Amino acid sequence: MATKKAKKNDRPKGLGIQAKLILMIAPVVLMALVIVTIVSSEMASTAITSQVSSTMSAELNSNINSVDGKLEKIRRTAENLSIFVSNTYKDTDMTTYAEVFSDTVSADGLILGSGIWFEPGVYTGDPAYAGETYVGPYWYKDGTEIVEDWEYSNEDYDYFVQEYYTNAKAMTAVDGIITDPYYDEASNSIMASCSAPIYVNDTTFIGCVTVDVMLDSVTQRLADVSVGETGTLWLIDSGYNY
Repeated sequence: MATKKAKKNDRPKGLGIQAKLILMIAPVVLMALVIVTIVSSEMASTAITSQVSSTMSAELNSNINSVDGKLEKIRRTAENLSIFVSNTYKDTDMTTYAEVFSDTVSADGLILGSGIWFEPGVYTGDPAYAGETYVGPYWYKDGTEIVEDWEYSNEDYDYFVQEYYTNAKAMTAVDGIITDPYYDEASNSIMASCSAPIYVNDTTFIGCVTVDVMLDSVTQRLADVSVGETGTLWLIDSGYNY
């Protein structure tokens, strides 16, 4: 009996070359798309983070520079007063010092007060204070008036052991140094004291000059700065205390 030949259309069908290529290429293409998506996401995230960081840094630097500028002005004021006293302490009376220091306090809204603190017996410009151990006049704002105060010029207060005095005495050049911020009960404000040593001929220490700074305006400025959505700036001392 003759065997019936299978027709061409009756042969088993397999995958064509095109289908095989698609199956081979598809996973590679899919993997490539996943990688591109991940890389793009990372790049976008990095770009956003970089932009936010740049914006925050600019904001922070702007405020830091503003605060530093104010404090640098205070340092320069203390240093200039120190040089003035160094050149005049032998023949300048206390009335003249009162005028100069009062004008300094009045001229700057950041300054609360300023004083001269002599070593024992060195001030000879005014006979009324010749030979005195404590000669420490202080001028401060009281409303619109400038008051001369001698309350700290005595053995009870002993300004020789105060931080501003010991800081200045430890220095070897006429540079202003600012104490850590502190709360002053008398003025009900946050303050810092800038002191500068008074040197004669760059070698002999005869006392120091202080310029007290009200930091309320500085702390308020920092409090008004927003860092991101929830970040804030705080004023801290050298021991990282708020």
